[in-house]
Amino acid sequence: TFIALAVISCVQWIENYKNKSFLLAIFFTICTIVLFVLVVKELLPYFRDWKYVKNDEFLIFIGEVEGYKLITYSSDPPTTEKFPIVKNISNNEVVTLNVDDTKERMKYKFAYLPNTKLAIILEKF
Repeated sequence: TFIALAVISCVQWIENYKNKSFLLAIFFTICTIVLFVLVVKELLPYFRDWKYVKNDEFLIFIGEVEGYKLITYSSDPPTTEKFPIVKNISNNEVVTLNVDDTKERMKYKFAYLPNTKLAIILEKF
């Protein structure tokens, strides 16, 4: 909502300005740069994980699901996703993974990508 109001305000301000083409060029350049930065920020973890996928070097560990991190998205109806919080048995490191079909207090062998936290279950214990 705030972004829409800001865009409308800028457009109205540009309409009142004498040299509209110059201001429109600046406005669209800024919008393009902001959009580019937001897209790169979202895609950067996937680019960082590409070297692991290319070399087939997934991080593998055995861990126990300690709980879940719940994220609720404001949609109609609201959607809630749960991401398991997993404790690595060998070094007690805790990581939140993006993986399905886990149960609390169960042990699993995971293969995951460190930047995106995308994971698969290799084995259940």
